[in-house]
Amino acid sequence: MAKFCTECAYPITDKNAQFCVKCGAALPIYSSIVQSTEPQLIEVPHQVQKSQSIPFAIDLQKSPSVNTPSQQSEGQMRATQTRPAYETNWILILAFIVGLPSIFIPIILVIIVIGSAIAVYYDAEKIGAGRKTGEESTSSIVSWTPMTWGLLVLLLWIIMLPMYLIYRKQIFSD
Repeated sequence: MAKFCTECAYPITDKNAQFCVKCGAALPIYSSIVQSTEPQLIEVPHQVQKSQSIPFAIDLQKSPSVNTPSQQSEGQMRATQTRPAYETNWILILAFIVGLPSIFIPIILVIIVIGSAIAVYYDAEKIGAGRKTGEESTSSIVSWTPMTWGLLVLLLWIIMLPMYLIYRKQIFSD
């Protein structure tokens, strides 16, 4: 079957032609879905006239196979789900920097400590603290749950907030 221009239905003899020699229209080239090394043209039957529209179709036999979610195993689905990249929590760093000079102003320090503990709890939940390990242990800081981190920051703010900020990336990656 001969190849034809999609605009004027003029027969195309050169397989590598990018433009129609009669009307100058750009000839269609399949996208990367079709695995082919050379451009392909749409085949048009002889009955097509210039005024008729020509539907665009992709040969599904040539397209790469794609697994539907029902065909994928659970491990494949987990591998395809992407996790957001690690980002530094500047709010917690700022709370610690502002909180240090407030040690001498008790009401501001109390507000900053409570706010920091709540922020650490929600941040630890967001980064998945304690999810991968089955059991918390005092020897493994990365196994601590968000509740543990929040309570420890509330009780020992001056020590635990900097410790959480230091270990945060390791908690995220584990």
